Amino acid sequence: MMAVQSMNHKGLFAAGALLLAALGACDDATQADVEIDCPSESGPFRLEDSRITGTIAFEPPPEPLGRGESILVSGTAFHEDGLAIREVRVAGQSAVREEFNFGRWTATVSYESIVTSAPTSSESQVAIEAVAIDACGKRYPFAAGVVEVDPSPHVDVDTLTIDIDYPEERTFIPATGAVPALITITGSGRAAGAVVAVSADAGELRGLDDDGTVVLAAPAGELDVARATLVFSSGEAGTATIVATVEDKLASALVRVVGPPTLSPRRATLVPGLSIEVDVGGATDVRCTASADDDLTVTHFDAPLSNDPMAIVIDEGGRRVLVVEAAVEPFAAETETVVSCSDDFGQVGGGRYRLGDDGAAPPPDDGGEPLPEE
Repeated sequence: MMAVQSMNHKGLFAAGALLLAALGACDDATQADVEIDCPSESGPFRLEDSRITGTIAFEPPPEPLGRGESILVSGTAFHEDGLAIREVRVAGQSAVREEFNFGRWTATVSYESIVTSAPTSSESQVAIEAVAIDACGKRYPFAAGVVEVDPSPHVDVDTLTIDIDYPEERTFIPATGAVPALITITGSGRAAGAVVAVSADAGELRGLDDDGTVVLAAPAGELDVARATLVFSSGEAGTATIVATVEDKLASALVRVVGPPTLSPRRATLVPGLSIEVDVGGATDVRCTASADDDLTVTHFDAPLSNDPMAIVIDEGGRRVLVVEAAVEPFAAETETVVSCSDDFGQVGGGRYRLGDDGAAPPPDDGGEPLPEE
């Protein structure tokens, strides 16, 4: 006070301006006229690096909080940079400002907001956070608490659907099991918190609990649509059926799983001068190699295959064709060539073709029996 009294008129005017600026940083009415020095960090921020400190308090409910119930939460907030706090949210619910700049605040938080704001632990507890938004638009969590909730709420699911998200905009996954599909279970109505049983008749679903169920969750503040995401993979080619059930609702979807490239026929014995066509199957682009042999050659559009992979393209008839040809006058009485084809997922299929002098015709395809070791 004595310092102010010793100032001249210009000093008093400057001090007053500084005081107004400081108050403006904490007051909504004057904030637009004050230049704010906002931090450059974009977040998201954690409790330990928050610029806002404060407290959170509530009376724990005598029984686990259930649907339709709520708790009254109160607390304090202080901005370390002296800026205005525009809003305080608890589990997504807006708090009421009880004192200047949310020095004290209260919020009525519903069960639905709590269970959709964060995962429910195995102990049926949900961690709720108090988050403040300041004049710079920065969101700072500053306090947290734990609420015990009913882990099996009374839900009312109107519809249940399953969506399949394949990798790389394809319509299948490989049978290697290395590249999965994402399975999204969606419920509408009062679906948040619904416990859905999910099963597959082949392959593996990851993300289920020990009982084969998953809990649908909704974004904070939303209750009408809730979702859960699972991961599916399979080591067997074919079509897997995914089934989800909750209450009297049932949904199903098919997941296509493709195996490695196929060669048909996979084995053949050729006499001198004989040639056969081999059809190459595969759901993706296919590249093939062949072991070199002067008596038994493999070509694609008259280009010989070698140990360097060659792209096998589809002809005008919609086929991918290799031609295996035995020399008219071979150097050896018997020899063999091995063809190996791989797809975009690294899956490998192959075939073996033999030159023999017994005059045997090419045998029928063996239907996928494993080829012998080279």
